[in-house]
Order: sequence, then structure tokens, then C-alpha cells
Amino acid sequence: MSGKKQPIAWDEVPLGRESDAALARRLGVLSDTVGAQRRKRGIPVCPVRRRSNRIDLPLAELGTMTDAALGAKYGVALAVVFKRRKEAGIPPFDPRRRRAIDWDRVGLGREIDRAIAEKLGLGVNIVFAQRRKRGIPSYTTRTAQKIDWDAVGLGQESDRDIAKRLGLDVSTVFDHRRQRGIPPYRRDAGRGIDWDRVGLGRESDAALARKLGLHVRTVFEQRRKRGIPRCPTFVRGERKIVPVAELGTMTDRAFAAKHGVSVALAVRRRKKAGIAPFAARRTRQIAWDGVGLGRERDSVIARRLGVSAAAVAGQRQRRGIPPCQPPRRLEIEWAKQPLGKMTDGALAERLGCAVSTVALARRTRGIPSLRTRKKAEEERRFWDEQPLGKLPDRALADRLGYPVETVAKERVARGIPELKSRKPTTRVRRKPTAKNRS
Repeated sequence: MSGKKQPIAWDEVPLGRESDAALARRLGVLSDTVGAQRRKRGIPVCPVRRRSNRIDLPLAELGTMTDAALGAKYGVALAVVFKRRKEAGIPPFDPRRRRAIDWDRVGLGREIDRAIAEKLGLGVNIVFAQRRKRGIPSYTTRTAQKIDWDAVGLGQESDRDIAKRLGLDVSTVFDHRRQRGIPPYRRDAGRGIDWDRVGLGRESDAALARKLGLHVRTVFEQRRKRGIPRCPTFVRGERKIVPVAELGTMTDRAFAAKHGVSVALAVRRRKKAGIAPFAARRTRQIAWDGVGLGRERDSVIARRLGVSAAAVAGQRQRRGIPPCQPPRRLEIEWAKQPLGKMTDGALAERLGCAVSTVALARRTRGIPSLRTRKKAEEERRFWDEQPLGKLPDRALADRLGYPVETVAKERVARGIPELKSRKPTTRVRRKPTAKNRS
């Protein structure tokens, strides 16, 4: 008898006073069993009442803890707590806000809303709402009212650079520039180039951009402005005849540049002909014991031999040679290096260090890069060829498409006086008199 369950005295169970599910969990039986016993005795089902109707939430505790914690404390659903708090107009609980904030003393409008929000540990929208509620203008608006916008050089620099210099938002600088009708600053890198002689349409835009040191978009716009179609070699779908005998004798990239095709097309044609890549051929022909493995970086040796850096690293690891350790930045005598006279990449390759190391050493000494110096030289030559002082600044600005302030700045920098435009004088026609008639 010990293994059998004891029968349940259903007359002693409070049927109808609790829900069938609660009684079933307590007795360890099914809910249907409890419901059958209740209906057998003619007892109605327990009326289920909402928790929110049974318990009245204290308004004093709303907002002092999270809605979930307050609901768990009083046995109320989260949605009910949220609804009660919203009806009472109480903000949600923020664990970072430990005390009431005196908004009249936090300095609203003296700093940007984001900085105040970070100090108080609140959201930016809360600080913004409190400032707007008191009618206090933003820090950006106050600062913008004190700035002489006619002297900051609108249009001579990008809006982002001016905003960063003044500590304002980019949209503020954009609005003031647009109100004055000043066109945006454009970096025209191809200003001193004779575009009619560079061969637009004979080569790809990317190849011309690499030759001229410009962006592909600049070459593309200049070609489209003159109505020149793009190079027919790079038209999609056109079949290009390539010499199969040269496949594998050079790298796929060099072959593509020589014959004016894409690298993918060169790889596809080579694989179709069953020709091994150039690097694999060269790897078998190279005497690896005499190339100086471990004395130079793998990328430098690979560039010199015309193979990949992975092939050099594989040959070095096969012989158990450790990699070359680049010299530390402090061990290099930077005073003797031609910083700014050659590209950072070329100098890094010569020294066997990273390009970022050379760039950091150059910027620390305030030396501009070779590209910046060339650009500044082209800018100076361009303005030296213009008739500064021989034409009024506005007339020259309209001819070149530049702001008047830019032309005036270049003229003042060269010490050339301004030529003021003369107003045409109208001759007054005199009436004929009797003396003049005779």
C-alpha cells in the first residue's frame, strides 16, 4: 500500500474558491480532473479578478523604482504600472538620477545639451526639453550670434572645417553661408590641367587619374563635360583579344595594365588556357638562398622579385629563418631622412618600416607631405598666372568661378593693390542756344 497514492478528499478541497489551475498545481493532478470534480458537485468556477482591481498602487512609489520591480512587488502587470505612471504624469525611474535636479542652476544654454546630459547622466532629449521649456536658446545659437560671419571665410573652407574650428554644428555654418549666397567650397584638384591634351577617352578614367594624381570622379566629370565617350577597351560585354603567348610571363595585373583589360579578364583567360600564374613560375626559378631572406621584409623582397609576399614568407618559413624585425621609430635618425621630399611609402620601403611610422615622424616635425607641397605649388602657379590687380576682384572672381573673398585674399598675399571698377560717366547733352546756332 505504500507505493499507491492516497486518495484525494475532494469535499475538503476548496473547489470554486481558487482557480482550477492553482488547485491542480497544488495537488499534483491535471486541471481537467479538478474541473470534473467541481462540476460533479455543481460548484461554479472561481471568478477571476484582475490584479489591478484588487490592489491599489501607491502613487508615492511610482517612479521611485522600475515599473517591472513595482509590478513584482504588488503583483501587478507591467502594463498596468506603466499606464498608472503615465496617467499620473510621473517620469520613468532612471537609476543614474539619484536626486532631484535644480534645472535653473545646471547652466542650460552655456554648454551644449550633450555635455550637460553626460554630466547629469541623463539623455540629451531630457536636457533639450528642459531648456526649451524655459525658453533658453541653445549654446550653438548663442555662440553663432556673437560671431562675425563675414570674417570667418565662408566658402573658402569646407563647412565641416569651419564648424570644427568654431566649435559649432555643421548645419549652423551651412545656414549662414546659404543666407549670404556664398557657394560651397570645392576642392578642384585639376585646376591647372589642360584637359584637352591629357587624352580623355583614350585611356580609362582610373588610369588617367593615377597618372595625374587625382580622383577618378574628377576625370570622369571633365570627360562628361566635353561629351567624350569613355575608353572603348573598358566597355562591358565587348570581347577583347589578348595575346595568349604573354599570359603567365608577367603578373596578371601588369598584363591587364599593358593590354588595357581588367585583371579579372586576364585571370579568366589564363586559367582557361591552363597556364600557371607568373608568381608560381618565378618561385621555381629563384635561388632563394641568395635573396637575403630574413634581412629584409617579405613584402620588399616580393616586390623586388615580382612574386607575392606569401610566397616569400613560405620559402623563409621552410628554411626556418625568422622574419625581419623593422627598426623602431626611436632608433631612426629622422633628421637625416628626406621627409617630405619623397612619398611616405617610398621612404618606408627604404627604411624597412611601416608607412604610418614615417607619416607620424613627418607630422610631428611639421613637414608637409610631398603631395601637399605639389598641390600648394600648383595653387601658387595658378594664381601667379592670373591678372590680379589688372581686373576688379569681382570681375576676376566671376571669370574663374571663385568667391570674391578668395581672389582678394590671393591678391593681398602678393601685395598687389586693388583695381576699383570705374563707373561709366554719362555726358549731358546741352540744348542748342541762339549763340551756338549762329
